[in-house]
Amino acid sequence: MSNRFYYGMPGTQAFQAMNALDDDVQVKSAAATTAAQAAASSAAQAGSARDAALAAWLASTAPNEQLAALSKQFHSDTVVDVFLYDTSGDSDGGAWRKRCKHTSWENEALQSGKWLGQFASVPAAVAFGGRTFDYFQNTTDGLFYQIQSDTAGQRVSRGNTREFPAVGLIVVEAQRLVIYDATHPELPMWMAFSGDVGAALLYGPATLTSAAMRDGLLLVGNANDTFAGLVAVNFVSEGCNVFRANGRNQFKGTIAQRNNSADFLYGLNGPALVNHKVNDVAMTVLADAPIDPSTGMPTATVAIATQGGVSVIRQDGTVANITNGSNDSVDKIGFGSDDTMWVGQSNNATWGSVSVGSIPPTSTSLNSWRTKQYYPTATPATLGYLLNALVPSRASGSGDGVTLYRDNPCSPAKGMVAYIANTYTSGWQVGDSRGAWLADTVSETLIGAELVTNGNFDSDITGWTKEATAVVNVVSGQVNATTGASSNLIFFQTIPTVIGKRYTVTVKRLSGTVGVYIGESGPGSAEISGTNVFSSNSNLSCVFTATSAITVLSIMAASSNSAVSFDAISAKLADPDRSVKGVALAINGSITKAAVAPGAQLVGYSGFSTANYLEQSYNSAIDFGSSDFSIMGWASHSNSAQMLLALENATSGNGLILTPNASGTGLLELYTGRGGSNKRYGVGAIPTDGSWYFFCVYRKSGTWYGYVNGGAQVSGGVDTYMPLATGNVLRVGNSQGTILGNSYSGKAAMLRIAAALPSDDQIAQIYRDELPLFQPGAQCTVDGTSTACTALAYDRTIDTLHVGTSWGRSSFHGLQRVDSAATPVGAVTALSAASGAHITGGIGGARYQQPALVLRDELRRNDVRGLGARDVVPFDFDSTAGTTDFTLPPGWSVRDVLVAGVVKRVGATKDYVVSFDGYRDTVRFAVSPGAAWVQVMASRSDPG
Repeated sequence: MSNRFYYGMPGTQAFQAMNALDDDVQVKSAAATTAAQAAASSAAQAGSARDAALAAWLASTAPNEQLAALSKQFHSDTVVDVFLYDTSGDSDGGAWRKRCKHTSWENEALQSGKWLGQFASVPAAVAFGGRTFDYFQNTTDGLFYQIQSDTAGQRVSRGNTREFPAVGLIVVEAQRLVIYDATHPELPMWMAFSGDVGAALLYGPATLTSAAMRDGLLLVGNANDTFAGLVAVNFVSEGCNVFRANGRNQFKGTIAQRNNSADFLYGLNGPALVNHKVNDVAMTVLADAPIDPSTGMPTATVAIATQGGVSVIRQDGTVANITNGSNDSVDKIGFGSDDTMWVGQSNNATWGSVSVGSIPPTSTSLNSWRTKQYYPTATPATLGYLLNALVPSRASGSGDGVTLYRDNPCSPAKGMVAYIANTYTSGWQVGDSRGAWLADTVSETLIGAELVTNGNFDSDITGWTKEATAVVNVVSGQVNATTGASSNLIFFQTIPTVIGKRYTVTVKRLSGTVGVYIGESGPGSAEISGTNVFSSNSNLSCVFTATSAITVLSIMAASSNSAVSFDAISAKLADPDRSVKGVALAINGSITKAAVAPGAQLVGYSGFSTANYLEQSYNSAIDFGSSDFSIMGWASHSNSAQMLLALENATSGNGLILTPNASGTGLLELYTGRGGSNKRYGVGAIPTDGSWYFFCVYRKSGTWYGYVNGGAQVSGGVDTYMPLATGNVLRVGNSQGTILGNSYSGKAAMLRIAAALPSDDQIAQIYRDELPLFQPGAQCTVDGTSTACTALAYDRTIDTLHVGTSWGRSSFHGLQRVDSAATPVGAVTALSAASGAHITGGIGGARYQQPALVLRDELRRNDVRGLGARDVVPFDFDSTAGTTDFTLPPGWSVRDVLVAGVVKRVGATKDYVVSFDGYRDTVRFAVSPGAAWVQVMASRSDPG
C-alpha cells in the first residue's frame, strides 16, 4: 500500500496508508540508526587508523631525527697531518660552497659508481660487491681506482659529488692530499691531490708536512729540498699559487687539472717566504680583515713555520719575517684565542721552546718580537724540551707529556701551567713554582726505610768502600776526608733500589766542596741523570729515578787532593716533585696512598703519625725570607686534624705551621713562630665532615690571606714573625714540634708551593678545574703505555683537548680525562677536532669519530651559532680624579672606549691601551679622564 495521502481519499485507505507510513518510518528509522551506528564505528576506526598512521610516521621519523654515532677508518697509508674542516665555521657559514658553479672543479667529470672504501685490490673490491665504475682506495699503494673489470681498475682522483663537502676530512701524506666527505656515513673520497707528479699543483716530488683550510682557501706545506713552498688553492677564485723564498709561482692549470704537469709561471710578484721549506701553516681572519674582491671573503692572515724562521703573510699582502740567527728553524705555529701567535721550536732534546707575541707588523728578530717564552727552566716552565705538538693558548706536547697553559699576557711570569703524563697530573702551578707533590695515581703503601748503611758514621766507615788513595777519619760522627792524588772519589756503597721508583739522597756538608754521584757501572759513575751534584756552602741533595735493582752511591770531593768534611748521609724512597725544581719528599715510616674517591685515578696520602711523614731537608728554593709566596693543595679530614704541613727550623723555633681546625673553630689555621713565640691566624672556614676541599694561603707584603674552595676568606692579618729563617725543613703530616705538636689525622693531595701569588681568578679556576678529579670514577692521566705526546688538537665547541701518543688518544675537559681509545691506526701522528668530532691520523691510516647527533638540536645550534657572540654591550664607569684603569668582567673584550660620549683612540702613543691578564681586559689611560663618565664598549671574548 502506498503511504501517500491525497485529497478525497476514502477513510479505510487513509487508515491503511497511515499504518504503512508508520511502518515505513520505523523501517527507515531503524535503518538510519544502523547507518549512524555504522558511521560512528567507521569514524572510530578512521580515528584509530589516523592515530596508528601518525604513530607509524612518528616511529619512522624518530630514528632519522638522531644521527647515529660514527667511528670509521676511512684512509689507508701513513698520515703526516689531518685537518677537520667544518665549513659552518667559515666567515659566511659555508655559503661559498653554493656559488662555485663556474669553477673547473665543480664541472669536473665525476664517478658514476658508488664509494666502496678500502681494499687491497680490484678483485677484493669486486668480491665485496663492487661493480663496474664503483671506486675505492687500494691499501697496497694508497691510490684510488675505478673498477673497470673483475681484475682491472683505472686510477682516479675525484669522487661522485660536485659540491664541496659541508664537512671535509683533509688527510695529508708525504706525497698526497685527500679530501673526504664527512656528510656521508661511508666517508667517500671527494678529491685527491697527487704530490708525486712533477710540475703539478702540489709541486712534486713533494714532502708534504701540513695543511689548513678556511673560507675555501686550502694551504699546504711542502718541505722538499728542491720543490718546497706553501701551496695555496682557492676553491672560490680558483687561484692556485706556490709561495717560495723567491716570490710567487702561479700554476698554469685549474683545480680540475691539479694532477697534470701544467707547470707554473715563475718568479711573479707576491709574498716571498723567509725560507721555502715549510714545516707548518696556520691562518686566521682578523676582525678588521678587508674583503678580497675575487672571492667576496675576508682576507686571511697566514703564518708559515719554515726551516729559516717564520713568515707572516698579513691581510694587506705584505710579509713580516721573524728570524733568530743560529736557531731559525720553526716546527709548529698557530694563532692564539686573543690574536697572538705561538711559535714552537724543537731543534734537539736539550733545546726547544714556545714563543708568544702579537702578529708582527714588520720583519723582526725572535727575541725582539716575543713577549713570552716557555721552556723547561722558564717561569712558568714547560714539560720537556723536545716539542712534538702545539695548540696555541692551550697546550704543548713533548716526550715527557703534556703542558697545559693559562697564560697571563700582561704579566707573563704570573701565568699558570699544568703537567699531565701517563702516571700523574700535577694540577695547576702558578708562576715560579717551587714544588708540586702528592700528585700520583698509584694506590700503594710507601715504606721509607733508610737505604744507606752507617750513614751517621757512629764510629767508623763500616759499610762504605774507600777509594784506595783517599785518607778518611771519623771523629764524633763526622767524616774528615782528603782525596788522593789521582781521584776525587772518597768512598762508595751500593744500595737496593726498584727500577722506576724515585729516591732522594741528602748529605750534611760541613766544609769543602762535597759531591754525590749516582750510577750503575761502579764507583764514581754518574750515568743517572741529575745526580752529578756538588755543594760548597750548604747541605746537598739530589733526586734520581732508579734504572737498576742495585745503585752505586759515590761521595766525591771537587777534585783530587781536596779536603772535605760531612756527616749524615741518607738515601730514601721519595715522593716525586712534579714541578720543574724536581726536589722530592723523602718517605719516613709508612705512608698510605689510596684513591680520593671510588674509581678515581688520583690518590690521597694518609696514615701520618709522629713516625710516618714526608720530609724535605733544607731547600733554598723554599727559603722565602720576607718575600711573597703561596701554599695550596687539597685536604680531607674530620674534626680536629692538626698538623698538615710544617716549614720550620727546630733549632731556632722559626717557621710556619698549616693546620686544619687545630683549635676546634672550624677554620684552616696558620701559625708562625720565632724563638718560641707563636702567632695564630684563622685563614678560612673548612668542612670537617671528611669531604675533600681546596685551600690556598699566601703571604703578600707581609699579610696572610686565605681561600677555601676557590672563595676568598677574611685576611688572616699581618705576619708578626716575618721573615722565615734559613734552615727550615719541610714536613707533610707532622712537625718537629717547635711551634705546634701533633700529627695530621686526615688525607692530603696535590700540595704546591710557589714564589708567586695567584690572583682571585686563578684560584677560582684552579678549584673549578681540579674539583672534578675528586669525584668517583674521575680519570686524570694520559691513557695507555706511553707518556710521550705526539699530537694535539683542541675542539673549542666542546672545550676538549685531544692528546695523541703511540698508544692512542686521550681526551680532556680541563684536567679530567673524559675519553680515550687505543689507536687502530698505529702510533698517532696527527689529530684534528671540530664540532664534537675528531680525526686521528697514524702510521696505519686515519680514523674519524663523530658522536651521535640529534638533528633538531644541531639545527637549533646552527641557527643560533654566533648570535650574541659579537654583540657590543656598554659597560659604564664613573671615573674619579687620578683613576686610569677600568677593568671588564671575565669573558668580555674591549671594542671601543668613550669618555663623556667622545670616542677615544687606542695605542701606546694615543689615549689608552688594553691589557689582558688571561681573564680580564683592562683599559689603561695614559692620563686619567678625571671625574667623567667612561663607557667601554665590549663583546664576548672568543672562548677558543
